[in-house]
Amino acid sequence: MTFKRFILRTMLATLPVWAVVAIYVAADPFNVLRFDSRKSEAHAAAGRNMGVVTINTFLNNNERRHYDSFIFGSSMSQNFRAEEWAKYLPSGSSVLHADATMETIDGIVDKIRFFNSRGTKVANALIVIEEEMLRRSPLDNDILHVRPPAITSEVSALHFHTLFFNAYKNPTVIGYCLMPKRFKAKMEAEGIITTDPSARIDSLNEYRYNKFDSLIAVNPDAFYTRERLRAFEANADVMPQPYNSVMTAELVEKLKELRALLKSNGTKYVVIIPPRYKRRTLSGGDLLALREILGEDNVKDYSHDALSRNPRAYYDKTAHLTAANCTALLKKAYSE
Repeated sequence: MTFKRFILRTMLATLPVWAVVAIYVAADPFNVLRFDSRKSEAHAAAGRNMGVVTINTFLNNNERRHYDSFIFGSSMSQNFRAEEWAKYLPSGSSVLHADATMETIDGIVDKIRFFNSRGTKVANALIVIEEEMLRRSPLDNDILHVRPPAITSEVSALHFHTLFFNAYKNPTVIGYCLMPKRFKAKMEAEGIITTDPSARIDSLNEYRYNKFDSLIAVNPDAFYTRERLRAFEANADVMPQPYNSVMTAELVEKLKELRALLKSNGTKYVVIIPPRYKRRTLSGGDLLALREILGEDNVKDYSHDALSRNPRAYYDKTAHLTAANCTALLKKAYSE
């Protein structure tokens, strides 16, 4: 066999592989190669990594918006609206919702360091800490939760993109890249994408359930159907009880690191622990430690609020508070 024939056969044999790679690069199904804010809205949440969305939204808009105020947290923070929080901030403050799915204290620290590295001081911060956040470590081995390499040295670009490429190799995802209408239903059935009814405001990095809010305001019984309420009960604890302490020495050091960063930025901040429907809460010792580290006046614990017993205070069984109730908590937090 001549060398030229060997090269030709090798090229033909590897052609399918290069075709798969080419489709991935061209389609960028997870919006991580060439971030496009419009995809974050229209791509039906296909593997949407909110940490990635947050960082790229900051990079795309900061030169124009000059962000100085940030809402940190997991999806439990998503309905604390920027314009409602801005009512309690100095005039001219520019807010970015800097959340991430299944956020951790490490993730918040990483983001503040990243913003500082880009010349941005965090003048104001609203930090939403649900009880589970303190028990979580960074989830850097799946596409929804891996931290962007831009904000942490613990995640390499190779590891990051390998995760997404491996997820793309699912035949259903490849089919969706080529024929999205035909494969959308199958993508939904496999849980790769979701039918997300939220609208996105790019400059704030906020997703809003405007249709849900309108329906709840006009006809709440049409939203809180028997089926939805049954799902709440099926997903709830019998009654909220404190978790065992999770305040490890490592977590204490990470919280102190967060405090030091906030101090060095001169940040004025409030920490809200929101209620969740019949969910467990922080132990008394952990709440005390959190207040000792981040300041008793700064930490507002509403985990035992009456809302924790009212399913109609939430959008879904995973206990995301409605925007109206988040606004009410903000008012309470800043009036105490």
